[in-house]
Amino acid sequence: MKTLAISVIVFCLMLTNVAHSQETQDTIKLWTKYPGYIVTHSNDTVRGYLLLKNKISNQAKVFFFDNPDDEKPSKEYKSRDIKAYTVANRHYESVKHSPEYTTMRYCFLLRTIDGPLQLFVSYFDDKKRIEINENDIWKSKIDLSFSEDELKERHFGSTNGSELEDFNSFAYLLKFHKTMSAYLKDCPDLANKIATKEKGYLYADLQKIITEYNQCIIRK
Repeated sequence: MKTLAISVIVFCLMLTNVAHSQETQDTIKLWTKYPGYIVTHSNDTVRGYLLLKNKISNQAKVFFFDNPDDEKPSKEYKSRDIKAYTVANRHYESVKHSPEYTTMRYCFLLRTIDGPLQLFVSYFDDKKRIEINENDIWKSKIDLSFSEDELKERHFGSTNGSELEDFNSFAYLLKFHKTMSAYLKDCPDLANKIATKEKGYLYADLQKIITEYNQCIIRK
């Protein structure tokens, strides 16, 4: 496959258009500026326009623009610089985690479920079709066949900002009914459904299980 060395700025000028409203998942466009905000370590919310690059490179750095037509970002934030950010309908939080094929100790993870138990997803591409050099965007390489739909995922849980629970560990993959029921033991009815391998409460139903757990905790 032909891999092109291009700058993120030029790529944005050629292929992006600025979105002035929230978009659904189906209409989100990569390398596009969307209204959004960052959350500082002092819990201040700073609104502006953020570049939605893709699910891999958005884990490393976020580009912040004061105005939608600005060609260059006014600020660039790594995961240690801020607590969180939202761009379009994607919310990222800074966590201690090293995504596959990176040397980062901290990164931004996409939060897909909020609540007492949060679900985060880390993305990687085992074909390595995208290589973003966040320190020198002129050396970035992008295979134009890249699609987010083909990315690999790892799922993590966190309660009250606690250390990440790795739902991709062998304990969950090999003995999900035992490990997950123990993890969610404070909701006995749900834990029992998982422990007895009831239909709809298997590993493939992770999002449903977490949503039901959150509803259980909120009702208490």
